[in-house]
Amino acid sequence: MGFRRLYRRLDLQPDRAVVRSTLVRKCEFKGIAVPTYAALTDRPERAAIEEEWEQMLAHQLPTCPPFAEFRQ
Repeated sequence: MGFRRLYRRLDLQPDRAVVRSTLVRKCEFKGIAVPTYAALTDRPERAAIEEEWEQMLAHQLPTCPPFAEFRQ
């Protein structure tokens, strides 16, 4: 089940330690650093992503949350 579904399925309450360890293993496999919140929010591309958020995702989701809501 993808993170998209976990995000919407409040009844699942995923184990944060499992999610974190999975992310760490995936990043190690891909040879990239584990992203931090600051690294994701301080990117220069953030403004462009926010501007194009709905256009990029609306066709992929049943309902596209506002960018600010998703970011929280």
